[in-house]
Amino acid sequence: RQASQRNISLISGIFAKDSRNPDSIERYNRIQGFGAANGHYDKIHLVPFGEFIPFRDYIGKILDIMGINLVNTLPGESYSPLLSNRLKISTSICYEIAFSELVRKTAKSGNLLVTISNDTWFGASIGPEQHLEIAQSRALEHQKSLIRATNSGISAIIDRKGQIVQRQGFFEKKELKDEISIYEGNTPFSIIGNYLIYGYIMLIYMYLFVYNRTYVLNKD
Repeated sequence: RQASQRNISLISGIFAKDSRNPDSIERYNRIQGFGAANGHYDKIHLVPFGEFIPFRDYIGKILDIMGINLVNTLPGESYSPLLSNRLKISTSICYEIAFSELVRKTAKSGNLLVTISNDTWFGASIGPEQHLEIAQSRALEHQKSLIRATNSGISAIIDRKGQIVQRQGFFEKKELKDEISIYEGNTPFSIIGNYLIYGYIMLIYMYLFVYNRTYVLNKD
């Protein structure tokens, strides 16, 4: 309510019911916009066994016998950005930021990248730093500023060149503030993605095939 009254864009992670089946206990892992931020994003790439049970018809029966009750999280389907005035916010949740093709699908229609995560399960390891570095790569690939918000750190504001403008350390109490540049276009990677790499690999294989064949013929 306060976000709406003050015209503030507030984005938060929540668990949401399936509006098509409100009696179901299954939920969406969702980024929800409040106040001046409109829309939501449901996590698409779910964690096996953490958020859903693979081959549930088979494995689920075994878990039921063992008395282990796990609830499936529903996968999202939309790549649409959240809207807030001039901002078109492309979002990702937790380890989704590590999947460049998934981020590419959301980033093409946005001008600001936002990722939220719970990194407490990493503990005092190199995990949070690696997660941050992956986020830097996504910002650089799409030449768009990225905001990374976590409940335990490392949170950061990253510019379009992948450089960290501000950061909050692991379990550090700190407020991050800065002006963020907005980029409306798309980079070649945003449009083509990893297909360019696949093309280079195919060319290398073709070259090696032709070279090897020519070498064998000359040897004979």
